Order: sequence, then C-alpha cells, then structure tokens
Amino acid sequence: MLPGDWFTLGIIGMVTSVGAIYDVRTRKVPLRLLIIGATGVIIGCFMPCALPWNERLIGLIPGIVLVFISCFSKAIGKGDACLVVLYGAGTGFTRSCLFLLMTFVCLMPAALLMVAVKKKNKKDTIPFYPFAAVGFAILVVSIVTQIRAGVGG
Repeated sequence: MLPGDWFTLGIIGMVTSVGAIYDVRTRKVPLRLLIIGATGVIIGCFMPCALPWNERLIGLIPGIVLVFISCFSKAIGKGDACLVVLYGAGTGFTRSCLFLLMTFVCLMPAALLMVAVKKKNKKDTIPFYPFAAVGFAILVVSIVTQIRAGVGG
C-alpha cells in the first residue's frame, strides 16, 4: 500500500469513529463530516496509491445500491449509505463488500439480542456507525496482517 491508500484509510477511520459518536447520541451523522470524508478520499486518490481508478469506481457500487435503498426504504439511513460509498471509493469493490459483510456480522447479533430482551422491536432503528467502526477495525487489522505476511496490500 502506498501513502494515498493509508491516507484514505485514515480519513475513513476518522469519519467512521466520529460518526459513531454522533450516530449513538443523535441518530444522525452531520453532513459536514461526510463532506470532509469525501474531500479526504478525493485527496487520497490524487496521492500515490496502489488502487487504480477503475477499481475505485467499481467500489462505489455497493454504496450506490444502499443509497437507492435508503431513498425508498427506512431499512438504512442515507448517512450510513454515504459511508459505504466513501469506503468503496477509498478501498475498492472487494474491500467494500468485506466491510459491509463485517459490519452486518457485528450488527446482527446485537440487533437480535436487543429484540430478544425487548429493548427494541423490529421497527426500531439501530445506529449503524458503531458497528461500521468495528467492521472497519477488523478489516484494517486484516490488511496490516496481509502486508506483514507479504500476501498483499
């Protein structure tokens, strides 16, 4: 991985962790935080990086699908979908899908537990960003482990 890739991961990590605090407290993520994140990802794209442009564009697909879902349903918030768009633009399609998978793997047991103990019902919303932060952390650890093992980057 080159400096632009690390810069982009740092920006996404900052947006995810700060967004998690806002999401838990207010159930909303500030637009200015997403704008800062988008600006950072764009700057990272112009720095020396290993990820080609075409992979970044393909990486937008999962996030764009979620944006459409958020426009027609309350299953996911627009700010949550925008985070996935940022992640896809910064890391590409494969890592974007893995990020989503890890986030949902972290979210599902918590959601099922909350419904089981009747703290939430099926129609209540659950903050997405805290689970995205955990999924992001797991993926960063896996990236660093792959680099140390000489498998990829």
